[in-house]
Amino acid sequence: MSIDIVSVLLIIANVLVLYFVLNKLLYKPIAKFIGRREEAIGRARDQINRGKTAEADAKARAEEILAQARAQAEKLSAQIQEDGRARADAMVAQAREQAEGIVQKAREQMESEREQMRRQVREEAVGSALALTSKMLKREVTRENNQDMIDEYLEKVG
Repeated sequence: MSIDIVSVLLIIANVLVLYFVLNKLLYKPIAKFIGRREEAIGRARDQINRGKTAEADAKARAEEILAQARAQAEKLSAQIQEDGRARADAMVAQAREQAEGIVQKAREQMESEREQMRRQVREEAVGSALALTSKMLKREVTRENNQDMIDEYLEKVG
């Protein structure tokens, strides 16, 4: 077996031609395809990361808004309770004032009725005393004289 140089050169030329043809027809298109695919995957990963970041930001904003809403609801609830207490206190104060007014009117009315009854009793006493005195003296006593006598008597008695 002898090595033929021409055969070796033809084999080397064949390998080189095959290398360039395969490189041109297969390797470069496949390498380009793989490169584009890697770029697309990179862009998709970037987009996914941006989406995750946006999602985290939205979630944080939503939690912040929810916390603010809860705080505002608690504040509103406290204010409503305070307003309710204030209204209840005002109603109680108004009821007390009305009750005091009713009691005061009742006292005034009782005092007025008492004074009226005193006058009435005094007038009846004066009338009775006048009638009795008239009969006793058999003469007419003027109302002024009679009143003076009654006042003097009541001052001594009472």
